[in-house]
Amino acid sequence: DGIYGTSRKTRDTVIFDDPNLRGGFAQVPNIVLYDPLLSPAEKLCYALLLSFAWQSEQCFPSQKLLAENMASSVRTAIRSLQALQKHKLIKVERFGQGKPNVYHICRLNDGYLPKSYVDKGVIG
Repeated sequence: DGIYGTSRKTRDTVIFDDPNLRGGFAQVPNIVLYDPLLSPAEKLCYALLLSFAWQSEQCFPSQKLLAENMASSVRTAIRSLQALQKHKLIKVERFGQGKPNVYHICRLNDGYLPKSYVDKGVIG
């Protein structure tokens, strides 16, 4: 018998004992998670966009919904989205007043420069 009475056959499998975790979770690339150039709000906003996108392969949450999930103001969510665009982690496609924005999660090699690259003198 293995750990917690599991057989050898299931030892290499992740088993969710908490049914709440079966609903999914978001994975944030470590290079983004540990980048000191991004604020905690910006990292959380990015993680939420990833979570929304993984649910349906596309993502267009309202700024209000993002703010609610960030436990912040709409203004903080907007500033976080602007910063993520500046860092080239996302692109925002706007369709006009009253219509949802579409958020594109960019490839990390499409211009995103984490602090570790800046410190190594790759830019600047």
